[in-house]
Amino acid sequence: MAQVIWVQILLALEPTLSVTLLDEVTTGLDVLSRAELLQFLRSESEERGVTVVYATHVLDGLGDFATHLAFRSPGRLRFFDRLTAKTPLRERWMREDRRQAAP
Repeated sequence: MAQVIWVQILLALEPTLSVTLLDEVTTGLDVLSRAELLQFLRSESEERGVTVVYATHVLDGLGDFATHLAFRSPGRLRFFDRLTAKTPLRERWMREDRRQAAP
């Protein structure tokens, strides 16, 4: 739960933030702690009008957190749009990237 505290401290120290960039902030968290942190970030975003850019390779469970998805493949932006139930299958893109990276 240390990541939640770090983010809370960050937001408390700088209440005028309009954009917060977070890179793999949920690394090492269990499923429940990760869900709680994402819910906290979503609440902060909605209540304070802060845009949260969250970079991660773990896409599970983002449906209730994210409003948009940017999917980057090596050397290009493959997808950027609002996250909906019809958002393209991201697992397929990851498999393609893995195959292309294999020697």
